[in-house]
Amino acid sequence: MSYYPQQKIRNEFADRLQGAIGNSKLSKLNQTQLAKIFLVTRQAVMMWLDGVTMPNQARMPIIAKKLGVSLGWLRDGAGQMYDIAVDIDNKNTKSISAEEYNLLKKYRLLDDDNQQIIHNLCKKLN
Repeated sequence: MSYYPQQKIRNEFADRLQGAIGNSKLSKLNQTQLAKIFLVTRQAVMMWLDGVTMPNQARMPIIAKKLGVSLGWLRDGAGQMYDIAVDIDNKNTKSISAEEYNLLKKYRLLDDDNQQIIHNLCKKLN
């Protein structure tokens, strides 16, 4: 593979990573803070975001999980950014509605303290 297709792959990954960070509760963090969360150096995060390099395959699932996006989408652009099928009571798989999806997106943007408030509220409703 020549340089140009490889660079295109890295640039596309950088775009997906930037989008995932921007749509997550990590959006306000700087590269040093992101590096701590992803367990890498700031330079690694900078090179990923600039399309210079990509994370290794062992690191990719960690990043996807921290960002709340699907691994296939982050790594290759395959499938949906978010896995939107959910398993309800382990009995059947059901797609979530657009309203539920929008609520989930808003929830993911909350900081940990506010997410905990939502958890506590849901526990009280059961």
